[in-house]
Amino acid sequence: MEVESLDQLFSVSSGAQQRRFWNVMQAQSVLRSNFGMQLVNKGDQINNTQYTFTGLQEVYDSMCHDLSGASRIPVTKLFGRSPAGMNSTGESDLRNYYDYVDTLRENVLRPILERILPVLCMSAWGAVPEDLDIIFPPLWMPTPRELAEIAEKKALAIRDIFQAGLLAADTAQRELKKLSDEVGLFGSISDPRAQIFKGFVEKLAIEKHREKDFALYSMIETLAPKIIAGERAIYKGVSANVDFYSGFVYSMLDIPTELFTPIFAIARIVGWSAHRIEELINVDKIIRPAYQSLLPLESKPYLSIDERN
Repeated sequence: MEVESLDQLFSVSSGAQQRRFWNVMQAQSVLRSNFGMQLVNKGDQINNTQYTFTGLQEVYDSMCHDLSGASRIPVTKLFGRSPAGMNSTGESDLRNYYDYVDTLRENVLRPILERILPVLCMSAWGAVPEDLDIIFPPLWMPTPRELAEIAEKKALAIRDIFQAGLLAADTAQRELKKLSDEVGLFGSISDPRAQIFKGFVEKLAIEKHREKDFALYSMIETLAPKIIAGERAIYKGVSANVDFYSGFVYSMLDIPTELFTPIFAIARIVGWSAHRIEELINVDKIIRPAYQSLLPLESKPYLSIDERN
């Protein structure tokens, strides 16, 4: 609305004149609000000005993308928006984001934890556990359908190789069982070596008149997986390994108890030595079983085989 000499009205006019002007404006506002009318003097003008918000959405989208780029978080995750575009799922953006987070965990967080955790262990327990390790949970989990497809493809590959005669039955079973950590299936497959060994243990138990002891071991082997599954939230089955009956066999063969552990260790010392060498090469990366000498080097000198009694 145009008012003649409006600047002079506010600058040089008296207070009474200004109040009369404000009263007129308030009256005009009431009329316009209640009756939709606007009264003006003859010769005065009223102009309607319209404002549009064209381009505001583009400005907002640009701001969202700038913030997403600066934070390296996808727009869909940062603002909770659905993926835009035809046939767009946002999967690639999310995978890139998870790869970036995983890089930060390995390159930034892991070195910090590897320094502070041993200090905390020494403070809390007075020693650093031999099996201390840092395992980050996976950020990207496949869907049940994807897991089923992975399991099907890998199981069919193992089956085809077995049918071609390139794998023995026990080896094929072990390969299937290895898939349990990845796809959550085949975990209840027993170690074929344990089943074969169990057959010989049963024959030896009958010969040594230890059938009741063998029945006890068999009952534990049957009940333990059910009890463990009820107490622990695990997605794969539990089965006895080949060493479950080893101690029982040692006792039936009248081997002294003191030799149980040495016999167990003799068969594994080569593998443990390889683990230790690999640990040294990989700059103190802990590989189970961890190596820790309990004797000072000066307490027992090394003797060659020819010098030993």
